[in-house]
Amino acid sequence: MIDTLDQQDVDGRRERRLRRVAKNRGFALQKFRTRRDPHAIGNGTYRLVDPFVNCVVAGDEVTSYGLTLDNVEEWLGTTQ
Repeated sequence: MIDTLDQQDVDGRRERRLRRVAKNRGFALQKFRTRRDPHAIGNGTYRLVDPFVNCVVAGDEVTSYGLTLDNVEEWLGTTQ
């Protein structure tokens, strides 16, 4: 249980950092969340959006989400 909470904390900090990096580069990081079906395809994954033209710049073809935090880091060029 403690390991799970620690990992959630690390992922939360990582997500917040990537949101800041994306915003500084003119993008928005969005997470797919659904309350109706937590097992839906793409639930819990991310996409990068250009908010000025309202289009997806990184995500899969099916849901437009589908990126992991690793994928987002790679796309933004911020791997540590």
